[in-house]
Amino acid sequence: MKRNFKIFVMLIALLAVVMSAVSCGDDIDPNSLWNNATYKSDTTLGEGAKEISVKVTIEDKSIVLTIKTDKTTLSDALTEHNLVNDPVFFDTFNGVLADWNKDKAYWAFYVGGEYAQKGISETTVNGGEEFEFKYTK
Repeated sequence: MKRNFKIFVMLIALLAVVMSAVSCGDDIDPNSLWNNATYKSDTTLGEGAKEISVKVTIEDKSIVLTIKTDKTTLSDALTEHNLVNDPVFFDTFNGVLADWNKDKAYWAFYVGGEYAQKGISETTVNGGEEFEFKYTK
């Protein structure tokens, strides 16, 4: 009887450990594109004099990267923190690949809430700008 009680207590303790581990895990779906992301929550990067806001939207989730930089173009500021794989023709942003050839996915680029009229290499950084990169299909 004592042996069965000890086994029961150990099973309850094991169940508590497993449940706490599961509840502390990421709330990200295992098939989500966010699994490949470098940054998965709001983050501040750099120590420059100019501060910009970069919203990253993938699926139904968005984060904001606050970038402090001394760079003059957005592509240089993003490259400085390894957020893009190419300063002009990038297909990977924040570690997430948008593969046009596979499923027509691309990174839509917005400036101040409007679809950008220039690429990131032609977009200047003065400080205070709000940019958004949205994974789009």
